Amino acid sequence: MKPIRLLLVALSVFSLYACSEDERRLSSWREDLVDLWTGPDGQVEKVVFDDNHAYEPVNTVMLSDPDTVRRVFAAVLLYDDGSMWLGNRKDVLTVEAIRTNSSAIVQDPLTVVAVWRGGAYVNMKLDLLTGPSDIGHRFAVWDRGVEANPNGGNLLRLDVYHDQNGDDAFYTRSIHFCASLRPYDELLQAGDSVAVSIRTATGLQSYRLPY
Repeated sequence: MKPIRLLLVALSVFSLYACSEDERRLSSWREDLVDLWTGPDGQVEKVVFDDNHAYEPVNTVMLSDPDTVRRVFAAVLLYDDGSMWLGNRKDVLTVEAIRTNSSAIVQDPLTVVAVWRGGAYVNMKLDLLTGPSDIGHRFAVWDRGVEANPNGGNLLRLDVYHDQNGDDAFYTRSIHFCASLRPYDELLQAGDSVAVSIRTATGLQSYRLPY
């Protein structure tokens, strides 16, 4: 099998799957951020939640990318026997931080709904202002480096880059945005921290998260 790679997505796309009747006893529907792991033929072989619980979907779901980890916001149906049906899913904008010495960064305002550490990611739910056009906003995360934390351990500083790109500001749209922490597996350890900087309408806000 080829090495698994993380798929970094730049668009949000809905892919819908119809759920058929099943005789298993239903446990619950849930919606969550998950990683979809595909095999060499592009079929989803397992669904991994941020708490590291993994499931093999009972339905066949094919993606276009083989041997890939794809980050999605998905509806899943859990059964009492531990099996799972993978339902509707939406690709989530996912990036790795860019290391740069430049001080210039565009940070057009966002509304922060939530920021949290989940699995191998900094997860963000954000509201942005948009218009009726198809103009796309530009997102990235800048790596500002690792420094000593006054309380012990190391502190990774990340800045969220957001360029409105000339889009109008008539409507509010909610998105999930994830920054992968996998590149820092050998640099950071339990007890370290991550500080995420996001500009809002009231100014620059910093969110401190445990690594």
